[in-house]
Amino acid sequence: MSPELIDRLATSMIIEILLNAQESYWLKRADDFAKVGNARCDIIAAACHAKATRCREEYADEWAELLALELGDVA
Repeated sequence: MSPELIDRLATSMIIEILLNAQESYWLKRADDFAKVGNARCDIIAAACHAKATRCREEYADEWAELLALELGDVA
């Protein structure tokens, strides 16, 4: 692999990790699962809501929010 490709892959992975640490990412996932309307997806939606709460309580989202602003609404 070329150094440029490795750099692009590494950058993509870092961006994904940072975006996944945002409360808004988990709230969107919760909403998506809740729309399905079955018991299994409702359980997953509840877990996503719990993860969103942990992100809000445990992480400083300033860097993640700045990243999202820079990239647009990708979460």
